[in-house]
Amino acid sequence: MPAAAGGVPSGAVDWSAWRDSHAPMAGDPRPPRVGLIYTSGTTGKPKGVRRQPVDAAMAARMSRLMGTALGLVPGESIRTVITGPIYHSAPNAYATVAARLGELVVLAPRFDPEALLAMIERYRITHIHVVPIMFVRLLSLSDAVRHRYDLSSLRFVAHGAAPCPPEVKRAMIDWWGPVIHEYYGGTETGGAVCHTSAEALAKPGTVGRAMEGCTIRIVAPGGRTCAIDEPGEAISVRPAFPTSPMSACPMRGARSTTVTAS
Repeated sequence: MPAAAGGVPSGAVDWSAWRDSHAPMAGDPRPPRVGLIYTSGTTGKPKGVRRQPVDAAMAARMSRLMGTALGLVPGESIRTVITGPIYHSAPNAYATVAARLGELVVLAPRFDPEALLAMIERYRITHIHVVPIMFVRLLSLSDAVRHRYDLSSLRFVAHGAAPCPPEVKRAMIDWWGPVIHEYYGGTETGGAVCHTSAEALAKPGTVGRAMEGCTIRIVAPGGRTCAIDEPGEAISVRPAFPTSPMSACPMRGARSTTVTAS
């Protein structure tokens, strides 16, 4: 605390005096420190993915990506509950951007379906990020509990990380309305594909379309591009994403009919 407010406690340093003892910084600002996110969910091989500093053009592209996939748009009211562990890449990015752009970020100690409904009502939550198993647990609540809370403040519910059964998606849209958006990507590449509630209802089981700056290919062993309806491995490439030199990673289990770049 400043000395004028009652003195500095023993062993502490007066912040203002310490700051003023240094010469003002000269030159361009230093790039922010990079993060290292540990993952194995995309490729099955545990590894650390190092984030790289971003320039202005890359920051603008990432901002658009966050708006498209997660609904985190600068200038809009954003009130959110963080439902997942922020050591994971997606909740980490979501929490960081929401804290920078939004007006309220609530850290939930753990996921509890009814507790989440109560927090949405209490804090007038507008945006949340969840995974499909959370939908399943929410839908397992009784009708009385599900309709006990006012969820009308929700504007953008993003989910990813795992396939969402079409019947679960439809049930959540019937309950919460067309505010549910799905995306898929990887720690190495960021978001790759996404779709809206309307697209999910029009084509149940879709994973959506390729996002800005992302190229999707469905390949057979040896690298040949798969034909329509031929199972293969989905390769997502986003050269501009600020990670380690590895910018392409396999997403196993996809089909050429459900992952298509357009």
